[in-house]
Amino acid sequence: MSLGSFAQALAEQRIAKWLLENYPDKLQFALTLPVRYVDGQSLLFNSLDDPTGGPIAPAVPIGDCAPYTDQSFNSWEQRKFSFGLPSTLYQSCESALAIYTTTLNDVDEVQFAKACRRCLMEGLRLLEGGVAGNPGEFDGLRSLVPAPMTVTVGGVPTLDQFDEAFFKVVDNEGYPNAVMARTGSVKRYLKLRRDAGLDEQYVEIDVPDPRMGTRKALWPSIHGVPFYINDSMQPGPEGEENVYFMVMGDNGHHTPGHGLTLIIPQVRRYDMFIKRVLPITPGDPATLNSTATAAVLWPMGIAYGSAGAVSRLADITPL
Repeated sequence: MSLGSFAQALAEQRIAKWLLENYPDKLQFALTLPVRYVDGQSLLFNSLDDPTGGPIAPAVPIGDCAPYTDQSFNSWEQRKFSFGLPSTLYQSCESALAIYTTTLNDVDEVQFAKACRRCLMEGLRLLEGGVAGNPGEFDGLRSLVPAPMTVTVGGVPTLDQFDEAFFKVVDNEGYPNAVMARTGSVKRYLKLRRDAGLDEQYVEIDVPDPRMGTRKALWPSIHGVPFYINDSMQPGPEGEENVYFMVMGDNGHHTPGHGLTLIIPQVRRYDMFIKRVLPITPGDPATLNSTATAAVLWPMGIAYGSAGAVSRLADITPL
């Protein structure tokens, strides 16, 4: 039985703050990214490679001192990582504000929730692609991973090529702990194993669960290292994709283990998204009926101290 007009006037529709995504990009990689909060405008590593690209000089016996080599920042290779600023801008429709903003509902907060998710998707896209064209722009892994750490395929990869890229990782004594890929690349790897008559390899990881919080699950892996899907990465013009093998996290110690981390300014430690509501002047009522805009900024960057912490299998044809 429907409510009468008087009862209907007393009823309020409850709006869930977090909007539903029926077909979202999978951002599994975002759930595993370690965060390092940084004072200052960038994070700078002093490399152990000398200016010629050779390894750090070995120790010599006492009494056989080798000539001193200048180890200042000016002469030794540096790896510098700065912040980017993914941003979103969403308008709150005037009619929606009038109908749904009540003592229960705050439509601005609903728009914030949507904008934060869009910021996360944009940041995970920039993590690989970066911003090309101008010096000093945000660098993604496509430009940060050096040529010696890249295996270029240009078609359907082989299992040997997956292995070649995997074993290029040398940081953390050659123990990568994460593989970042799009869904189609993971499916391609699984098919290669099936076609070769090999069993699929799974590893137990913690995954989110709306009912239990987290739970243990078996997930596809290579040499015991799990794949984490990042579908915000953009395929190339022919649909080709990249797979990244990496050490993720930074032990902050003198030993190897300076892998990929998300860097965020220290002042954003407790709320990494900057949120604002900006009033705007409506224009032509036929095209613009908004009176408020929800703006969200996300100051973030990526860093990894060792150039050997991330390798890439490039330009593969996904499934």
